[in-house]
Amino acid sequence: MRSLLPKFLWNFDSCSMGCVTQIRDLDTSSSGQPLVASDREWLSVINPGWQYYREKKQMRKIIIGDIHGCDRELRTLLEKVQPGENDRLILLGDLFDRGPESFEVFRTVQSLAEQFGSRFTLLRGNHEDYLLQEKLTRFQQRIWDRVGRGTTVASFKAHGGSMEDAAPWLREHCRLFYRDEEIQCVHAGLLVEPIEVNDTQTLIHDHDIVLRNCYMGRLTVVGHIALEKPAWFAGDGETAEELPYGEWRALPERGILCIDTGCGKGGTLTAMIAENGRYRLESTGGS
Repeated sequence: MRSLLPKFLWNFDSCSMGCVTQIRDLDTSSSGQPLVASDREWLSVINPGWQYYREKKQMRKIIIGDIHGCDRELRTLLEKVQPGENDRLILLGDLFDRGPESFEVFRTVQSLAEQFGSRFTLLRGNHEDYLLQEKLTRFQQRIWDRVGRGTTVASFKAHGGSMEDAAPWLREHCRLFYRDEEIQCVHAGLLVEPIEVNDTQTLIHDHDIVLRNCYMGRLTVVGHIALEKPAWFAGDGETAEELPYGEWRALPERGILCIDTGCGKGGTLTAMIAENGRYRLESTGGS
């Protein structure tokens, strides 16, 4: 196939990536035709920054709320948001319990971790914490039994295993938080910044912290509390807003954005897609 690149398409200046001027679309030539493979190879050799810029431009953060043993809903949502090869995938924790497919969820999440590699993040939710703690108090054991432990036991048993089989992998992959220059994520909530000064009770277990609406730090995405619809909490004790699905909006700079919408408890599974200072919400419920 004939290359569509004109001879002097690229004009370099002193920028660190070798900036390119007068190019409308990094996926097309100046004639508007798609670049062929040889063109892409040529661009990567002449200007290595091109590949870096293209990946940064296209990378989305796809954040998924509490899954709670619902593998069909997880697969439906992934099909809907279509994670790409340059996207980052962040799961807010609580993979198991309540829903009937915890074993299947575990296998799906393992596959996602392998597929996304360093672009995969799994947060430690309270349900992972119950499984990973060396010894639970009687009170903690009663809570876990009440919030769906039995469904996970049954799901793994039906496949010839035990839920404890998942513990080593979860211990290796679970993190307390995710943070980048644009957004940060924890499972339950925050009191103050930075994240590291909050205790694990606040980060993983606290069910009241978000609804108290007292955190005014940099934007943090959480799950954990099973709202009817996703919501943003400004942190002033008063301002809160239910958020629509399917609509691009500017990312708030501060406060809490909760996307747990009750999957496994009769609700839906919600994803937040964030890129270039904006976000959109999608759900298995479709509205």
